[in-house]
Amino acid sequence: MGVASRLYQIGCALVIGVGILMLIMLGILAFLVVLSPSDSSFLPFLLFIALIALIIAAAVVDAVNRQKRVDRIRALGHRVIAHFVRVGTSLSSISDGVTIQTTTHYHLEAAWLDPHSEQQVILRSQSIPQAIALSFQLDDPVVVFVDPADPTACVFDLNTHV
Repeated sequence: MGVASRLYQIGCALVIGVGILMLIMLGILAFLVVLSPSDSSFLPFLLFIALIALIIAAAVVDAVNRQKRVDRIRALGHRVIAHFVRVGTSLSSISDGVTIQTTTHYHLEAAWLDPHSEQQVILRSQSIPQAIALSFQLDDPVVVFVDPADPTACVFDLNTHV
């Protein structure tokens, strides 16, 4: 198992753990509201906790669906050797109202000749650490699992060296 997969699993476990704690807090607050319905001071906090729990639940569902997609492509996809073309970048920004934090995301782009259509397809990896992205040289072989139904849906295997 690769480092990225292990870190992903740890991150998912942390999100699930925090989500469970939030649900426990939500349950306790709901119980307190039931015990003293005339005291509505718990209500804003209860709604805040419910909103956070809902966001965490959505993040967990998204992470699980993304991992299922990756697992499906690895299991059913065609293993191909593509050739590294370039490192792509994208930016994302988060603002707290005062400052803006910009993050650069790196991904690999590799070319593969689809034998069915005889056309060159540019495959794009998920976001990867900068050090890994910059370690590739032009035309380096890269193992990629390609979805037979959609050649642009792919999973790069950066743990296997060709």
